[in-house]
Amino acid sequence: MPVVESIMKHLNTPFDPNDKEALQDHTSLQRCYYLFLISMATNGVYDVFESQRTSLVEQILVSLIQGATNSQDHTIQKNCFGVLKRLVEVWGSGKKFAWFVDVIYKHLIPACFEAPLRQGFDMNDGHAFLALGEICGLFLSVANQRVSVHVDI
Repeated sequence: MPVVESIMKHLNTPFDPNDKEALQDHTSLQRCYYLFLISMATNGVYDVFESQRTSLVEQILVSLIQGATNSQDHTIQKNCFGVLKRLVEVWGSGKKFAWFVDVIYKHLIPACFEAPLRQGFDMNDGHAFLALGEICGLFLSVANQRVSVHVDI
């Protein structure tokens, strides 16, 4: 996806944090990027992800995990956890991408603990509370997808 690669290139370009305009542009691009990903996930356009080379899908996952854990913007966190939840619902069985199961255990579950433990995650903030709801939804999706592997029913 040339669009995603171009956005990632711009998001990874260093800028002066004292430059208010550059900071605003970076934040705006970051929000739009995550909204683009959540729009694709919400509308079930997973084949767009699936048709990409594995390295690009991994880059997108890394960016989502970073947005979920490192962002100070709770709306971005909520959106990132929401996309990750939907991806677990679709790919969590490991049938489409066998490597995605490792991502769940090595990165997604730890991210669910890291995000609320970071300084700045204020449970008195309504947006943080919504992000926590998405984190719980991600846990539930993991449990639903992986329970048959760990529990004999």
